[in-house]
Amino acid sequence: MSGGKGAAGAPLGTGRRVVEPGECLASIAEREGFFWQTLWAHRDNAELAAGRESPYLLLPGDRVALPLKRERQVACETDRRHVFRRRGVPERLRICLEDERGPRAKVDYLLEVAGVELRGTTDEHGYLEHWIPADARRGLLTVDPGREQLFAPEPEIYELELGRLGPSSSLAGARARLVNLELLDAHDRREEAFTNALIAFQRALGLPVSGELDVATAAALVEAHGS
Repeated sequence: MSGGKGAAGAPLGTGRRVVEPGECLASIAEREGFFWQTLWAHRDNAELAAGRESPYLLLPGDRVALPLKRERQVACETDRRHVFRRRGVPERLRICLEDERGPRAKVDYLLEVAGVELRGTTDEHGYLEHWIPADARRGLLTVDPGREQLFAPEPEIYELELGRLGPSSSLAGARARLVNLELLDAHDRREEAFTNALIAFQRALGLPVSGELDVATAAALVEAHGS
């Protein structure tokens, strides 16, 4: 049974495919042999689509309906070799590097995802973008600050947990965004620390200060975080 649209941490959807931690609709579609757009638009996933901010922001326990796969017949000559190519559906990973001075432009980096090394330089706004497999779960980002920080010869290394960001209306999703916005210590699991971080965020954005994860605060978290 679905927990209903209004419950922040309650699962949504009635399909047979249960969302596991770290999964999104793109990774589920990749594993099950669909395009994510097909699943998102399917009538049996209407509740899920209406209740979640994005196909990339599902919660563990959500349920995705999988339609029947359509068979496709192709005429082929016998005694000849035929090659069939499966269309890949990669997803774009977009990361912004910032510090207290603003965007970190023109910084070299190495991104390792699914056994592939991707090298590049951030753009003038501090962004890096790459296509990655839809079902990638982890990555490693090494940032070389040598150009901009004379006394920091050691590269910065960040472990990426892909697909772990939940909806901003959920406690886990809000907490992750507050951590990324450097308003909350990632290791501080106290309820008081979370409430204080919400209050600090609400004050900074000019929102009503309540310390509660209300609709306006959840929406502002998405805008401030960028997702």
